[in-house]
Amino acid sequence: SIIVVILSVIGNYFLIPLYGIQGAAVSTTLALLAGIIITGIKLYHDYGTFIKLNSVFKILSAGSITFVAGYYLQLSAHLIFTSAQSTLMQITLLGVQYLILGLLYLILLIIFKEITAHDIQLYNQAMPLSWLKVPCHILEK
Repeated sequence: SIIVVILSVIGNYFLIPLYGIQGAAVSTTLALLAGIIITGIKLYHDYGTFIKLNSVFKILSAGSITFVAGYYLQLSAHLIFTSAQSTLMQITLLGVQYLILGLLYLILLIIFKEITAHDIQLYNQAMPLSWLKVPCHILEK
């Protein structure tokens, strides 16, 4: 992750003066892409496997659907944001928007069977706080 941060800072240094916020977005995207490639190489080196192409397709599909939903949610929420008087209200509405989109993404991954009951069991084993655990029967048939 340090490599990703360094690549992002270097990219931002060159691209922000030329392209502004779009330069920052491109720089961050390229740095994260490099991080994904490095992680993939490390996974292959350590475990002898890559992520399955089917999984990549499911994740990209869920992300794309969530992106489109977020775009339209942003357009409809624009009217609410402009009518909200306080900054605290705008921040709260933005948080609700992110929560909705995050849940949509999670639900899509479950529908696409990218998240399974076994994944939930692994999550629950790693989660020390009992109130953050997820019941596995949700995904069982």
